[in-house]
Amino acid sequence: MPASQQPSPGPGKPPTSIPERLLTPDEMLPPGEEWAPKSKTYLGEGGTDRPATNAKGTVDDEAEDPAPAGNTQEVAAKVQYLYGDDLGHGRVSWKAKPTHPDDPKSDLINKDSGYVVRKISQGVNHPWEMHSVIVRRPHIMKILRQILSDYPGVSPVVDHLKLDSPFKPMFHHWDDFCQAVEQSDDFTKQHVEGFVALLKEELAPYFEALENADSHNIIEHQNLWTIFAPHQLVWTDLKQHHSIGELMRTDLDPVTGAFFVVYNQTAWDGFTLTSESGVVRIPAFTGTSAITGLAAVPLLRKPDAGDITKVVLDRGRKFLGLLGCHYREYLGFGSSEWRADMLGRPQVEWEAVSGRVVLDAALWHGKVGDRGEPPDADSLPKTDQEVLICSPLIKGYSLTSKKWFKGRILADQTRNTDKLFVDNVSDIIWDDSSSGLVLNSTEKDLLLGFAQTKLSGTTEFDDLVRGKGKGVIILLSGPPGVGKTMTVESKVANMMRVPLYPVSAGELGSEATRVESQLRQALVYCKEWNAVLLLDESDVFLQERNVIDLRRNELVSIFLRLLEYYDGMMFLTTNRIKTMDPAFQSRIDLTVHYPDLSKSSRASVWRNFLQPGESTSTEIDFDELASHALNGRQIKNTVKLAKMLAIRREQALHMDHLRQILQLSASQSAQGMTSYYL
Repeated sequence: MPASQQPSPGPGKPPTSIPERLLTPDEMLPPGEEWAPKSKTYLGEGGTDRPATNAKGTVDDEAEDPAPAGNTQEVAAKVQYLYGDDLGHGRVSWKAKPTHPDDPKSDLINKDSGYVVRKISQGVNHPWEMHSVIVRRPHIMKILRQILSDYPGVSPVVDHLKLDSPFKPMFHHWDDFCQAVEQSDDFTKQHVEGFVALLKEELAPYFEALENADSHNIIEHQNLWTIFAPHQLVWTDLKQHHSIGELMRTDLDPVTGAFFVVYNQTAWDGFTLTSESGVVRIPAFTGTSAITGLAAVPLLRKPDAGDITKVVLDRGRKFLGLLGCHYREYLGFGSSEWRADMLGRPQVEWEAVSGRVVLDAALWHGKVGDRGEPPDADSLPKTDQEVLICSPLIKGYSLTSKKWFKGRILADQTRNTDKLFVDNVSDIIWDDSSSGLVLNSTEKDLLLGFAQTKLSGTTEFDDLVRGKGKGVIILLSGPPGVGKTMTVESKVANMMRVPLYPVSAGELGSEATRVESQLRQALVYCKEWNAVLLLDESDVFLQERNVIDLRRNELVSIFLRLLEYYDGMMFLTTNRIKTMDPAFQSRIDLTVHYPDLSKSSRASVWRNFLQPGESTSTEIDFDELASHALNGRQIKNTVKLAKMLAIRREQALHMDHLRQILQLSASQSAQGMTSYYL
């Protein structure tokens, strides 16, 4: 395990981890602040450093650093102190001498210096407080480059570093720093010992806070940064799902005091594995708080870290197995729309998602056609840490709600728009049985044969015009409730092992531009996923055109044009085949008519809905049930209501429940009232 992932060394010992980002001096200066570190001190004759001052006694920002004299045997690095007057609006005036009561260490100002200590005061009646340390001595810089080499934002070519109080980088890397100093030669140790002593004094209160965190699992808000070191693994809870990321940095809101933990996870964008940032917000609090009760917790501080690691490793491997395009089952929550709360912060709205989904990040990004292949096994994450930080979320499309679930991580563990949980994705249990189809054997064989032929890709029919007429269009006609939609939903798509994309005329609307846009999108999705398109209740698009209803004529023309170039499999259902426009007749490959259910057909439908089981009595009289002239939808609703009645009475479903529902419905119908059948 890398050093950055080791647990805290215990009471009294500084932690080992990677520090917060170090910036160059120019990056760190407030607006308007004067800064010229090289001009403040330079190597003078005899090998000593001295400050360059002007006639006023202040540090001269324009002084140049002359080249070192011939003597290269430098003496031990000393400290130079600078004092800053706060001018407001982020401006600080730095001087070589304090403007009010001298600091006891100001006698070092005119001596040689390898690092500069800057102190700041809020006014005459306020003490001088540590502001920052600027390190320039090559011997110290060599050690800092060694221990901070993998720290984001630290350039290996800079010749100085500015460390702001409270010196988070050195705190998180104290063990590494002390070890590097110990392994240095005596000459280097001589240069570094003063710097080490300075840091020990400044960091002592924070090591005490860390000891309390280790011993008592408590932390004060102002010391939260001490337990969060960059590159360690951090745990968060996301809708009762474990989420682990690699900590990148922490931020503090100067207005609200909120503490932000920024971490990275590995996500899939449809083409490659990418890094995705997440943010967890810990509100300001007074006194102390239990560490394990925080919104984000270092993984090694979780009491059940071992169990969490095992669960998340399994999920990470599952995530890697879902790269590419996959058709799966889903049951659980998905993040839907996001809205702003009273403070303008984004808040996610979660919704229940169930049914078939297509996991396809490439299409979500708008990439149609050649999407390439998923990464090969050699390029996938292999180490436990790499697998642990795989995202718990994945981009997908719900075929039930016609909605993408996707997104990126925002503050407060929220996501911009939507995503699905990897934990809630499962394989589909297929049903190849065609016994539920209420068709004669010839029609059944012909219908399923078309599906099988399309699945095998053996059809080579094409129009004289390239790209036209390559699709398979099947029209299912008949009265309501005879099984037209169920044929496609439960049988054809299951046998083909492909997604079913159902669309009703009501979803498409009646405005021509919207209808065309929605239909084009559906056709693109079906082509990309090799899906079966079901256009239910398509009468409005199939109806014969006339000279009066120009709006409907436009819809029919749009549908005909799009149908011409569709090369997938499409099912259309209609209740009014006699009013179909003649132009469709040549474009439909197969028409299957569903008659009203016969008594034997109704008995088959009853048996499909009343499978024997623990909650259903075996003494069901199917002949009696089939004697009622009901369609399939009415039979389904009768069974549903009878089961509700049985549950209410805490009984197994039997004939008495079914008879009572049938009698109630017949009574309602006789009085001319709306039936319970929907």
